[in-house]
Amino acid sequence: MDETALLRTDDATWDEFVASAVSPSFLQATPWASVKRPNGWRSGRVAVPTPRGPVAAQILVRPLGPLPFGFGYAARGPIASFALDADALGAFTEALRADARRLGASYVRIDPELEDADGSIAAALRALGWQPAPAVQPARTRLLDLSLDEEAIWEGIHRKWRQSIRKGERDEMRVVPAGIERIGEFHRIHVATIQRVGLPMRSEASFRALYKAFAAADRAHLYFSEGSDGVATGTILLLGWGNRIVDLYGGTTPEGRQLRANYAIKWAAIKAAKAAGYTTYDLWGLPSDAVSDFKAGWGGREVDYVGAWDLVVDPLGRLAFEAAVRGRATWLRLRRGHGGGDSMSAT
Repeated sequence: MDETALLRTDDATWDEFVASAVSPSFLQATPWASVKRPNGWRSGRVAVPTPRGPVAAQILVRPLGPLPFGFGYAARGPIASFALDADALGAFTEALRADARRLGASYVRIDPELEDADGSIAAALRALGWQPAPAVQPARTRLLDLSLDEEAIWEGIHRKWRQSIRKGERDEMRVVPAGIERIGEFHRIHVATIQRVGLPMRSEASFRALYKAFAAADRAHLYFSEGSDGVATGTILLLGWGNRIVDLYGGTTPEGRQLRANYAIKWAAIKAAKAAGYTTYDLWGLPSDAVSDFKAGWGGREVDYVGAWDLVVDPLGRLAFEAAVRGRATWLRLRRGHGGGDSMSAT
């Protein structure tokens, strides 16, 4: 069996390929597909050989009932062990056109971690038939280089951030690793933080499934900051794959905000990630000026990716899928208006 056939069919081979990619993403690893499966997403993989090595993507497909009109999403794909260029994207696009119907997708969205300062990647995608699409994952983020020694990483942190970290040390704050047994506590702190800023919340069950799936590969990392009394003041959940770790979710208690626990816990997570062998720490998204300013204080560099793009394989199928999604959303709004239940996220 050739390499691309193995990538399509063998989970272990695929996960090794993701780990060796230039930009390894947990969203392309098989545990992510297992997390999304109970929500109605099925997964498939497209892989194509090129002179420089395979180009491939794990694609999650949300079907429209029994009809072959689903929406496909290759989160942070496609990927390769080399920097993708127009030729590699062309080979992948051709393979995707051939495989999309097999996967049951009338259109497919990608959002690769490709920087595009000169616009050449966007131009290549347009020429290949891709269309700009609404973002699902952050198009801007900040990356820390953990291959530097710890002193250099520390010196890259803003002076006021270092002062806040030292304050935590003076207040005898400690940061401890935790496992799935503390997911409920994590969720309570996280939800209280999310509610303060008005963002949508995920259920405790979804976090439990997420942690369990990635912990099985030793790639889920949960930490708590605690005061001298042992009471949690903050928490952070990170997921890794290959040499990259992503700072995804967290929160602080009211006491933790006063103690600046978010500084102490993030510095501890950065040091732990370096000790675990990760070389890139992804602060995951810059959605506002305030968030951007906070994350800029940790050093590293800001990156802008090429964004999200759709490839329409079956125009009528896409129209049918989107009409069904709109119809479902309307039905759910009416149902909630009559005391109905919660909606189900499509992503």
